[in-house]
Order: sequence, then C-alpha cells, then structure tokens
Amino acid sequence: MTQQLIAWEWLERPGLDVANVERDEQGVRVQGRVVAEWEGVPLDLAYTLHCEPQWQFQQVELKLAHGAVRRELRLRKHSEGWEVDGAARPDLAEALDIDIMGTPLTNTLPIQRLSWTPGQSRDFVMAYIRLPDLQVQPVRQRYTAGASDDPKLRTFRYQMLAGSSAQGQGQEAASTERYHSAGSGFSAELLVGSDGLVLRYPPYWRRAGLTA
Repeated sequence: MTQQLIAWEWLERPGLDVANVERDEQGVRVQGRVVAEWEGVPLDLAYTLHCEPQWQFQQVELKLAHGAVRRELRLRKHSEGWEVDGAARPDLAEALDIDIMGTPLTNTLPIQRLSWTPGQSRDFVMAYIRLPDLQVQPVRQRYTAGASDDPKLRTFRYQMLAGSSAQGQGQEAASTERYHSAGSGFSAELLVGSDGLVLRYPPYWRRAGLTA
C-alpha cells in the first residue's frame, strides 16, 4: 500500500482541503476534509471516496456541517445503476464519475481513468454533488488535454457545459454562483502532477507547498 497526504489552499477565501490517498491492488481510498468559509459561515465537509485501481468510481460518503446545519450523503454506483442514500437514481445513468463541488480531488477521476494525448477533448456526464445542500445532479463537463514541456506535469482545460440539468436548483444554489455551478459556463486551466492530482486550479486552489 502507498499513502499520500495532500493539502490544497483556497486562494479566494479562507480554507483548506486535506486528503489522505491510499492505493493498493484492491483500489483507491481517499479520506478528505474541507474546512472553509462558505456563504459567510464556516463549512466543514468530510468525505470518504472508494474507487477501483484506475480511479473508477465505486462510492462516496459525505458528512457536512454548515453553520448550524448538518447533512449526510451516500452515493454509490454498481452494476444496476446509481443510488443516492439507498434510492435509485436513473437520471445519473450516463455518469461514470463524480464531481464534488468544493474540492479539486475529484478532478482526478476522469484524468486517471483514461489515457490522454495533447489536444484530445472528451465530454462527460458527472454525478455532481452541490454544496452546501449535498444535492446530486447530472452535469455535463468537458476536459481537454494540453501540452507540457515537463514530462512530470500535465495540463487540462476543465469546462462546465451549458445544458446541464438544473433540477433541484433554486435560491440556495443561486447563492453559490460566485463559485462555479452547473451550467454556469465556468472554465479553468488545471495543472496536474504525474499522479493525476491537481497542483493548481485557478482561481480557487493551489497545492500546499508549491512556491509559485
């Protein structure tokens, strides 16, 4: 087994995301915690992610505290489809990966699950977990691999595509629009290490310990 402890600093608000990544022949297990200011009050999100060895998603459990509010979520994918807290979610049928709003950790899933060549672009449907309500919705995203002069680094353009499902979004979701949300058209240029984990994700995160 190998273990890797990673922290990302929030750049546009007080906050930190710390993840312990364990890998062995059985798969990948990540225990992470996001502590940040969200909508003017503290947010504490603990997540436990289970994947197959090539980062194919299996399940995730989340526990969230946002001010006085407490929420939990369990999301699974298996041979018969997706389940959210034990209830079938056929609307997620096209999704293979998840994207947790508020952490760059889950960008690793499509990056590591597939092989990429510079200039290659792929569209995905993600099971997107919104904060702070922990609602799950199908969202369309695009990743485009870039070129890098350093063989230890990779670049990707990440885009939230128009036409994503807006089911369940309302006033609470709209308040997060200053952060990227489903269908917002947000895009970012990601710098990724050889391990598939994000190094820089402007304007939101930078891996702790980087000097520039």
